[in-house]
Amino acid sequence: MSIHRRFITQFLLQLFFYFIFISFILLTFTVFFGYYLSKAEIEGNVGKADELFLEDQIQLNNGHVTIQSELKELVKKQSGWLLIFDNKGQLIKHLYSPKELEMNFSALIDHKEDYDRYYSWQLYNDSEQPLIVMFGQRNKAEKLIDEIASHMNWTTDELQLPRDLQHEVMSVDGSVFLSTLDGTVLNTFNNEQRLSIKELYQLGNNNSFLTKSISNQESNKTLIVSVPNPIKEDVEATTFIYHLKYPLIALLIALLLTFIISGFLYSRKFASPVTTVIQWIENLGNKQYTSPTNIRHQQKLYNKSGVIKHKYRLYKEVMETLSAVTIQLEENEKMRKKQAKTREDWISGLSHDLKTPLSSIVGYTKMLNSDQYQWSLDEKKHFIDTIDEKSHYMMELIEDLTLTYRLQNNSLPIIEESIELNETIRRTIIQTMNIKMSMPILLICNQKQSN
Repeated sequence: MSIHRRFITQFLLQLFFYFIFISFILLTFTVFFGYYLSKAEIEGNVGKADELFLEDQIQLNNGHVTIQSELKELVKKQSGWLLIFDNKGQLIKHLYSPKELEMNFSALIDHKEDYDRYYSWQLYNDSEQPLIVMFGQRNKAEKLIDEIASHMNWTTDELQLPRDLQHEVMSVDGSVFLSTLDGTVLNTFNNEQRLSIKELYQLGNNNSFLTKSISNQESNKTLIVSVPNPIKEDVEATTFIYHLKYPLIALLIALLLTFIISGFLYSRKFASPVTTVIQWIENLGNKQYTSPTNIRHQQKLYNKSGVIKHKYRLYKEVMETLSAVTIQLEENEKMRKKQAKTREDWISGLSHDLKTPLSSIVGYTKMLNSDQYQWSLDEKKHFIDTIDEKSHYMMELIEDLTLTYRLQNNSLPIIEESIELNETIRRTIIQTMNIKMSMPILLICNQKQSN
């Protein structure tokens, strides 16, 4: 597979992985969101509970019914009651219920008008002992207004409440109003919010308060009692946010972890190999012909068996090319150093080879210019022939040196030619022997000249 296709495949796989992962996070958040929203609704009104929640809170075991503490607290907090009947309508369990309801299912029907609302569920329908659960709320305002009306003196504008009745009204945070039939407030008790009759009825219409009233036509007055409704029909925004804060925090943490993990994986998958390639190129620029190593001086690219590591396989072709370039550059560097050393040795030998014939030329020249001796023609001819031969030899060495530098600068191509190897060896031997034979004569002449 080419590197282009490999990149596309890896990128699509990464996107698919993150899509599945984020979808899982969102699904989990949705489940938690539904759970906490349902919990908030139930805490506002037990009547919003479903059968699963109630079957978890109301356990049936061999005909014995047990109510969990969580449901008890919710019913008590909402000033409600709970009745549990069997499939024949017989009461088998009750919780905070009025005495007049603790009989059977028909008793609830008879007293239906005394309650603002009630809810019913059928539980354990698949079992042999199904249950009917009823949840309701007694209108406390109706109970209070009956007691207050019994102590009313409609001829005055005063609210004459006994001390115990005042404590009962305040214990439920209720309010008592005495007004004319047209809505003019004459007197109030425990009305800290200073509500008007209109505002009071508006609160009663949206179920924020439970309100009851009794009118007296003879005195043209109305008695109104209002208490806060402990059952919330809708989940308030503050309550919603309070219950939703934990799923939101979990979602933010999950998204943050996803970002960190994805950044790490992307850097490991894409950025780390690119950084290694850059480091490798820098090493080559610094004439370090080795692949990058870690802090323990171990190979980054290959494992102990010599196989390229998984995170670098996406750039396999690039790594192989750089490896080949590194090997070639290392070989070229070794060859260059070897050639440099050979050239230095050759130049050193060439300097020595130039000194030897030059000494012969200088010696024979001094011998010819000497006035102390009379050389014969044969001797002079020998001297001159030797000087000529040494001069040609020196010219050949200089031409070789010039050729070497021209070859080094790529200014002269190499031209191969065939030579007679035996003849070349013979001439070399003769030149060497002539040099050895001429050296004693030059030394004698120099010694005589110095004397």
